[in-house]
Amino acid sequence: MKALIILSSILLCSCANVDYVEYVNPNLQLKKIVQKHGLNRSGLNCIDGKSDCDGAIREINQLLLSHPDNDDINLVHANLLLKSGKNDQANYTLNKLVNQNKPQLISLMMAIELNILKNNLNRAVSLSDKALKLYGAQPKVYAQLAAIYYAKGDYIAAGKYLDISKSTGLSYPLYYYNLALISEKQKDIKKACNYYAKSLEYDASYEQSIHNRSRLSINMVC
Repeated sequence: MKALIILSSILLCSCANVDYVEYVNPNLQLKKIVQKHGLNRSGLNCIDGKSDCDGAIREINQLLLSHPDNDDINLVHANLLLKSGKNDQANYTLNKLVNQNKPQLISLMMAIELNILKNNLNRAVSLSDKALKLYGAQPKVYAQLAAIYYAKGDYIAAGKYLDISKSTGLSYPLYYYNLALISEKQKDIKKACNYYAKSLEYDASYEQSIHNRSRLSINMVC
């Protein structure tokens, strides 16, 4: 997010003392915080002790005092709050972002995921409608709708939205993994096993499918 800074200088007298305040680029400052606290590593979580999420949150809070409307800062802030289990605070930050006329897709996705987690499904549907209007061609939008209907227990609708997300580019491992979850809810365990296996055909290292198929295999199902 670029900031436009307008400076107005008034010449008081030829011998005036002028104090200069150095402008610090907020996104550059944010980058330094991310690097300092190890937030840019893959698989980031805030409970393994490898990343100082609480320290980063404190520094970002300070940065937000001078740049409260910077989208990038707010996004990182919300993500850290979510990973630290501070869902109410994350919700406050995300609401600032998604209430814009054209919020970023990632802001909407994070807000939808949080509202599904909090079982605020009507709010999740409302945000999904907004995402559809703005980013309808994105597979993640339809995948999130599938997640909403899955949470509602409407597995037929969830499957339909998964099919749409696949047709718009959702990865095959994720597609079959989610079909397997739906099949488990529908008590069709044999089909679930087949879907987990199909997911692993496309990505043999897909951890969620490995874990769930192993879980079913313990019970001699798969």
